[in-house]
Formats: sequence, C-alpha cells, structure tokens
Amino acid sequence: MALGSGRTRDVMAFRVARKATDDSRIPRTLSDDVPSWRRSEAVRVRDFAFRTGRMHGGHGLLIGGLPFDPARSDVTTGLGDVEVWRLIAEVHHPVHLHLAGFRVLSRGVITPAIIERIGTTAALVTCHFGGGGAP
Repeated sequence: MALGSGRTRDVMAFRVARKATDDSRIPRTLSDDVPSWRRSEAVRVRDFAFRTGRMHGGHGLLIGGLPFDPARSDVTTGLGDVEVWRLIAEVHHPVHLHLAGFRVLSRGVITPAIIERIGTTAALVTCHFGGGGAP
C-alpha cells in the first residue's frame, strides 16, 4: 500500500554525482540521554493502530481509524506519568514519536489475518512496537 497519490508519492530522488569514500561510523551509543523508566512504573497501556485508508479525498495514514491531524490531540497524560504505548502498523511508513522521551521495550512482527492475505501478490507485514518486558 502506498501513501499519497500522483506526485505526492515522489518525496525525494538521489542522483549520484561522483564516487566518494565514506569513512563515517555509526557510534556504539547513539545517545546517553535515554529515559530510565521501567515498564513496571507505567500507570497505563495504550494501543495505537496505524492503517492506510481514505482521508481528505485521498489515501493516507489513519491513527485509530482517524485521519492524521496535527491540530488534534489524541492523548492527554498526567504530568510525570509513565505509559506503555503499543504502536501497531500495517504500513511501510515508520511510525515514530516527536518531542517525547521514550524507550523501545520490544519489537515484533504479527502475522496478518488470512483474510488480509487472500488475493494479494505482496506480503503484508504488520509491525508491533512496544509492549515487551522490562528493559
């Protein structure tokens, strides 16, 4: 399933202009500013399902069945609350959080229901982020 339609799918093109040596290295630790919360401190668990669907006259990413809307707040939490958010996505768009401290507790893949596989020529991969044991 592709997001967008027409030219809205064309986000970026790379044109290699010359050969070059890449001597960069991925650091062993990306950040040492990782929240120290533990799963056992969570006051609640929330599930967020991300699916493709009709929105605003086109096709896009739905969150809990609703079109993405940056003006809408989907969650209100208590100041200082620790929550476990299980992010479940059927689409290739990587689900990510902005401006929030978080830890990935676990990752996994859920096999799609048989009804979702009938008649398809491409594999549908459902990714499940979160919901695992304590870090």
